[in-house]
Amino acid sequence: MEQFAMFVDTLEYLQEQQETKVTVFVQEGYYNDLDKRFLETMDMEVPDYEPQFFPLLDCGPATKLFGPRTFVCELFIEHTEGTISSLTESGVPLLMSTSRKMCTRGYQIGESFKEADLPRLLSSIDKTYKTLRFPHFEEDPNVFDGLDIFALTQEEDD
Repeated sequence: MEQFAMFVDTLEYLQEQQETKVTVFVQEGYYNDLDKRFLETMDMEVPDYEPQFFPLLDCGPATKLFGPRTFVCELFIEHTEGTISSLTESGVPLLMSTSRKMCTRGYQIGESFKEADLPRLLSSIDKTYKTLRFPHFEEDPNVFDGLDIFALTQEEDD
């Protein structure tokens, strides 16, 4: 619940910085009807998503909604090479994610995440984003442990 509260607080902050209304999409393959109704009361749209495979091959239909002003927040999903690639290759300018932690620790799910892929995935993250770490909290540190904020790096003009 603390992570969802942090997500909502971040959305409120970002909304305050905008002149136009922020559209919020939340995607989870296993939302039930009660979850969906609750999220809709918070003015969050839930795209239809029923994963056919586990582990996930990519980040699902939400990636089709990504644009140059997109903020993506993924909290502790079980990553595969496909999910990390779909996040880093999407070019979203602001990403709150545990994907670097998963790569750094060599998190493996089945055969879809091979140790040989780790250096390439870490390099992709580092080339694309400036990484800002969440601070370590003494009280209930697992809530944000390994969560980073990634800001898209700007290519310099020559």
